[in-house]
Amino acid sequence: MPSFVELPETMKMEARTLPGQNGGFLGPSADPFRCEVTPDAEVVPPPFGLPEGVDADRLLLRGNLRAALDRQLLAAGTGFDHARSAAAELLASSKLRDAFDLSREPDKVRDAYGRYRHGQSVLLARRLVEAGCRFVTVYWGREPQDWADGKGERPANNPWDTHRNHFPLLADSLLPRADRTLSALLDDLHARGLLASTLVVWMGEFGRTPVISKPWASRDHWPGASTVLLAGAGVAAGHVVGKTDRRAAEVVDTPVSPADVAATVLAAVGAEPGAEVRDRAGRPFPACEGSPVREVYTG
Repeated sequence: MPSFVELPETMKMEARTLPGQNGGFLGPSADPFRCEVTPDAEVVPPPFGLPEGVDADRLLLRGNLRAALDRQLLAAGTGFDHARSAAAELLASSKLRDAFDLSREPDKVRDAYGRYRHGQSVLLARRLVEAGCRFVTVYWGREPQDWADGKGERPANNPWDTHRNHFPLLADSLLPRADRTLSALLDDLHARGLLASTLVVWMGEFGRTPVISKPWASRDHWPGASTVLLAGAGVAAGHVVGKTDRRAAEVVDTPVSPADVAATVLAAVGAEPGAEVRDRAGRPFPACEGSPVREVYTG
């Protein structure tokens, strides 16, 4: 079963895929399996159907034959063989195929997450975790926004990138949905006995300016301070690690770097943050140069 699923559709900006959505220097073998949730919050089921006359046992036999004939591809270090093996595993797993069918959820649960794309994407993520997927990433994704410039709504590649109309967008649109869906996810994981073994990481890529920019009433990019929420997997509830100054401009206590966040996630899944990994050219790199933030477990 694949370990990494990414939701929803790949985001685009100026015709390029935004960074962080593939295996990077590790190559195609580390790419996630992507699936789409439409702007109308409908899951587009991946093409997991088996050909007529081919059941799961026959598919596995075909896979064994293919492996015997295709070892040279694997030795060549291409990502194709890995991708094909993962595809065959997906086709053979009815449990994972069923995870994409949100109609199996009670209306009460679907309503709790919110009947919008982000809400249903997060619900799908919970179903994938139940099906055995070890890593799931949910991107908020492109959606219409009104930037209060008299031109009405148009697609925003990064809806949280509030360079215009900041306060109404947050108060009336973004925050209510984020709060509702995150709360539903944590309650749902807890009720199903999954929260203790699932690390939930809710974050963006950087912070926002501590002052409001004119004339568009915006908050722009700010690397000096940001907020990350962690829950589950033994994380102590209801406490804050670190502190900013009174303007939320700079970190003044217990600074945490992006590398430290990555190390915390790696440690949570039982991986050694400093373990050696190699890129496609065989060059060695540490998996992460940060240190796990142990304070998140101590309260």
